[in-house]
Amino acid sequence: MSWNAAARTAPFGRCGAGGGLGASAVVIEPAKTSEIVPLIVDAYELTDRETEVTQYIARGLPTGEIADRLHLSPHTVRDHIKAVFEKVGVSSRGELVGKLFTEYYAPLAEKNMTRVHTG
Repeated sequence: MSWNAAARTAPFGRCGAGGGLGASAVVIEPAKTSEIVPLIVDAYELTDRETEVTQYIARGLPTGEIADRLHLSPHTVRDHIKAVFEKVGVSSRGELVGKLFTEYYAPLAEKNMTRVHTG
């Protein structure tokens, strides 16, 4: 699970002649999805365009539709997809989405999930 540490100044009063703020506290909380995406991009060194293509792949769009939305040729989209596969270490769209989901999103979802076994 990814964690986000944010230093927040607690307004416990003023101290000293300079009137500076008092004590500080460090709050550690689970990172939001919007904070994780840039980390994924940095970790795999994806370009902005590769990130866009990856987002469309995650939504299930075919190459032609991705090309239309990004105003690119299908050949160029395929080149971006190949680059993403190589950087992430996968060989298919399903594997790409599965890897990103299981490594980054599933742990956040499972935190509030209750599994029920029947049988």
